[in-house]
Amino acid sequence: WPGQMCIRDRSWTCRCWWTDRPVRPASGSVVSGGTRVAGSGGVRETLRVADLTYFTGPMDCGKSTLALQVAYTESSAGRQGRLFTMLDRSGGSSITSRIGLTAPAIEVNESLDFWRYVVTELTGGRRVDFLVCDEAQFYSPAHIDQLARVVDELQIDVFCFGILTDFRTELFPASGRLVELCDRMEQLQVRPRCWCGEPATH
Repeated sequence: WPGQMCIRDRSWTCRCWWTDRPVRPASGSVVSGGTRVAGSGGVRETLRVADLTYFTGPMDCGKSTLALQVAYTESSAGRQGRLFTMLDRSGGSSITSRIGLTAPAIEVNESLDFWRYVVTELTGGRRVDFLVCDEAQFYSPAHIDQLARVVDELQIDVFCFGILTDFRTELFPASGRLVELCDRMEQLQVRPRCWCGEPATH
């Protein structure tokens, strides 16, 4: 399996995972992430770069709802993913939204290693095209580093959802690391109201 896999760094160079030598997959081969190399044009034109995306906003703005929508949309396109959460409002291993949507998820704890989990899935012959990570503010910075490695070295999309700051307007450690490492950060457009009637900020 490692000999079949290649990665792309940010300079648009395809390199072998363990030798760091430039490689070019054969025409018609499929690299991690499900991208097929077509013809002799090479990877430069055909290999899609995966993204680490951070969707953030205050409480009650619809982050978990969007997480479930992203998982549904990706799955509808024939992609296979994994859902993760930590300290969900339901108290169980699931992603739940305030409007009643829910889906089973893997509970994140300190011992979970995202890199090891995904590599184990892939080497076991199980397809992984994307990860949806809800309540990401409760993860550890090490978890975020692992997710970034999954994106950069395995070319698997990761969608994280979480609160940026606490009530003191201080960054959650994992949220701070996501801001540093994510390829794109998006602020949710739904703006809940504070008890005072003003738009909520955290």
